[in-house]
Amino acid sequence: MTMTLKGETLYSSGEYITDKSGIRIKRRGNSTAVFLNQHPYKIKLSKKFDLLRRTGDADYRHKEWLLMSMYTWNPVMANDECNILNMAGLLASKLLNKEWTPEYDFVQVVLNGEYQGMYYLMEPVSKGNSRIPLSSDGTGFIIEHDFFWWNEDKYFKTDRMNDTFGYTYKEPDSDDVTEEINDDMTNYMNEVENAIYNHKDVSDYIDITSFAKWALLHDILATHDSWGSNRFLTR
Repeated sequence: MTMTLKGETLYSSGEYITDKSGIRIKRRGNSTAVFLNQHPYKIKLSKKFDLLRRTGDADYRHKEWLLMSMYTWNPVMANDECNILNMAGLLASKLLNKEWTPEYDFVQVVLNGEYQGMYYLMEPVSKGNSRIPLSSDGTGFIIEHDFFWWNEDKYFKTDRMNDTFGYTYKEPDSDDVTEEINDDMTNYMNEVENAIYNHKDVSDYIDITSFAKWALLHDILATHDSWGSNRFLTR
């Protein structure tokens, strides 16, 4: 993968050599991966680098990055035009002072010699000092309310969860999730739900301010994903 600006090379991954150079790329998303004309992608660099080229902090260097489609089924745009809905959402997140909002830049993408259009080059939901900081002792988790839970090796369901969904692990890797950890996460999320459904004080389980900002943000943006998949939680 090579990134250029006005003829100047900003980044070159080199040829693919496992854990040394090059990149891996795959199509990303649920319905967007299948039905969008402009496919979103996930990129994994063999060697950490800040593709957004911020200066002065090694914490910005990561292996995982996203190429997010600029077309997201905006009914006003019938011809797959680019839109700024994601940018508006990210701006609203910053205005609400969310704990972390992904950074991004606009890029033109050419894949296998074919022009794919304009994309958001963006940070994914992942751990890191410049992304989502997790405790280093193995007790920090990022989980997803996932429609494709059945496609993962490790997942769990709560007592009140819709059969369509399950919780999957984004951090740590599912290979590092033991049965003991999985049982603990299941019990914890059941306690969260019980507290909510029984109108008990949930402040021992939920960061109320963070949750309120999240709910308000989705209400402002009138999104649909807030009730379904693509919902991430950290513990």
